[in-house]
Amino acid sequence: MDETFCAGDIITYRLNTDNYGIARILHVEELALHNHYHLAILDAVLSDQDGVDSYGVHAASEENAEAAGEAPVFIDHIALMPEAFAESGPVLLDSRPVEDDELDGYGLWLDATRENLIRTGMIRQYEEELEDDAMFDQVDEDQPVEDETDAGDEETESESVADDSGGELPEIERKPWHSGVYSRPLAGVMFDAEFRMEFVKPEMKDAAVARFINSFFDESNMDTINEMVQSLIDGDYGAGQELVAFGDVAAAALGNQLQGAIPEQLADDILNILCDMGTMRAYELIATFFMNHSGPLADDLGLPAARGFCYAVMLTGGTPEPLHRHLDRLDDILYPELSHDVASARDAVANAAAMFGS
Repeated sequence: MDETFCAGDIITYRLNTDNYGIARILHVEELALHNHYHLAILDAVLSDQDGVDSYGVHAASEENAEAAGEAPVFIDHIALMPEAFAESGPVLLDSRPVEDDELDGYGLWLDATRENLIRTGMIRQYEEELEDDAMFDQVDEDQPVEDETDAGDEETESESVADDSGGELPEIERKPWHSGVYSRPLAGVMFDAEFRMEFVKPEMKDAAVARFINSFFDESNMDTINEMVQSLIDGDYGAGQELVAFGDVAAAALGNQLQGAIPEQLADDILNILCDMGTMRAYELIATFFMNHSGPLADDLGLPAARGFCYAVMLTGGTPEPLHRHLDRLDDILYPELSHDVASARDAVANAAAMFGS
């Protein structure tokens, strides 16, 4: 990614092969090793005909793309690693200064990040990296610190801020996108099961982006899904990757292909795609396939089954329940060519345990 982006930029990002979304950069967090990009997702979906060409480049003469930059906010904050931001295919659409009232979601992210860093004992190191960050200071001052002595016993996922007159502004509910820094591009993150659970709620389901994403999980898409599965079987891995956007409906279709004797390469491809889906249904299929083809009676599919299980554990630290209950079977993976995969999976498990205190 050669172009430099900064706070205030309005960009297009790729949603899938034919469609693009609009995002606004709220803040670029400059850390020692890399930057974090903090974005707001606007409620707009563009096609190639709506002002971006097949590469996602904005066509300034198209009114649709210009109007999309004025769309209301759909997700008020999401943080991306630099690789994830670059892989999202950002293209500059417009730029204007970020206003203070656009930073509420970023403030919730800061709160969630601090809570996690305090819990893991890393708060001092992180604050040293951010001590020169003017945005951090500004948002921190705008968010009042709750007096723990007055806090009730009941936990809540919502937070409220006080206005200058002493009253309270409407509560802002903490959502999945208010914590963590995502290492996958927006095209992957936006289709996450955790996000989709929010997109079907009454307050979000009628938004343009929610309608677009939710449409992929309708059973009426089975013909399209089956065509993509067949293309994958015929050797088109790219078609298989497009199945990721269809979530559990596509996972079930792929799971059907894992029955019986199949070529090792196809098993590898299906398991990789299920890992990329990142849903509990996908992890269940991966774990089941691993258990069916491992142990003393391991067959010709034992190698791809073990490789797929290791990959899923590497990505998740083994925290999803379908994977977690079989972590002890890592010790049974004795393929010499998977020694590095097993070691990496064990490291991921150890890191997850350290992070979450389990």
